Amino acid sequence: MNPEQLAQGKRLSKAGAWLQFGPLIGVAGTVVAIIRAFDVLREAGIQDPRVLSAKVADALLYAWIGLTVGLVGLLLIATALFVSRYRAVWIFWLLVFYAVVFLTSFPIGSMIGLAIFYYCLTHRAEFLRRILAPNIQPMCPKSCDALQSPGTIPMLSPAEITSLLPKLCVRFGFACHRATASAFAESVPPKSTRSLTPCSPRKGFPEHR
Repeated sequence: MNPEQLAQGKRLSKAGAWLQFGPLIGVAGTVVAIIRAFDVLREAGIQDPRVLSAKVADALLYAWIGLTVGLVGLLLIATALFVSRYRAVWIFWLLVFYAVVFLTSFPIGSMIGLAIFYYCLTHRAEFLRRILAPNIQPMCPKSCDALQSPGTIPMLSPAEITSLLPKLCVRFGFACHRATASAFAESVPPKSTRSLTPCSPRKGFPEHR
C-alpha cells in the first residue's frame, strides 16, 4: 500500500471518528432548547400555538445539524475503508458497534446492521492481522516465508484464523500458569529458613519414642 494513501486513510478515519460526536451534541442541544421553550411557555402561557411550533423547530435544528455532521463522518470513514484501503483494529470495533446500533432499528436498520456484520466477519483478517501476525510463525508454516521479510504481514483466511484461536488460548493459559507458579515460588521461603518446632504429644495419648 502506498504510504501517502495509508496516511490519508488514517487522517480521514480519525476525522470521521471525531465527527461521530456530532449527533450526541445535537441531541443535547435539542433537549436544552426544548426545556427552555417549555419554560418560556409556562411563564407566558400558550396564547399563540405558532410560538410553540417555532420553538420546537428551533430545537430540532440542533438535532438536524448533529445528524448531518455524523453522516459526514460516516462518509469519511467509508472513504478511508474503500478508497484508501486503511485498516486498523479500532475501526473494526467501531463497525461492530455501529452494527449493534443499527440492529435495534427494525427493519431497515437491522438490514444495514446485518450487512455491516457480514462485512466485519468476511474482512476481519484485514483488520486483526496486526494482532495475530506475531503469533503465526511457530504455528502456521505457510506464513513463515512472508514473515521472514521485514515490514510484511501475511494475509490470513477466516479458516486459518479459526484454527489459530484455540492454539493461542492454550498458549495464553500456559503463560498464565507459569507466571502464577513462579510468583508462588518466590513468595514461599526456602526450607532452610523455616523455624521447625517439635510437636508436643496430644493429651491422653502415650508418647512414642
